[in-house]
Amino acid sequence: MPDEKPKKPPRKTKAEIRAAIVANQGRLSFAAVQLGMSYDAIQKRVEDDEDLQLAKAQCTDRMVDIAEANLMKLVAAGNFKAIRYILDTFGVSRGYGRRPEPAEQTNVTVNLAGMLPMERLEQIIDNYRNQKVIEIEDAIKPDQPLRLPPLDPKDEPEERPGD
Repeated sequence: MPDEKPKKPPRKTKAEIRAAIVANQGRLSFAAVQLGMSYDAIQKRVEDDEDLQLAKAQCTDRMVDIAEANLMKLVAAGNFKAIRYILDTFGVSRGYGRRPEPAEQTNVTVNLAGMLPMERLEQIIDNYRNQKVIEIEDAIKPDQPLRLPPLDPKDEPEERPGD
């Protein structure tokens, strides 16, 4: 008796695949197990067939409809998390929603050449390299307007009449 190769199971019909997709609410991995197919095989069949794509999409839409209906029930029952979710997502046009997180700090390059005298640019660079940072808290006095101390005494503004 010659070695016989095992026979492949017959190819599943579109109707069988569609029925399995619907029975498993669009979850292809479950439909593949039900049909005795690999996930890759059913995925390929769905990718190649618009009707199967539509069946899967309809299952997903149905699940979203169910989720929304249950969410609305939670909102009606006063569930704070559900209410917050609705306001954060659908209430944005009415002023609700989370405030955006501050953006990450980024480096900015500013070309100051020609805007300041070269000595002042060198002083700024030296102060930066030496990490001479002005502490704003030290410069604030509750009864006076905020005035940061100059980096160099020659930068002190001239006294104006009435100061």
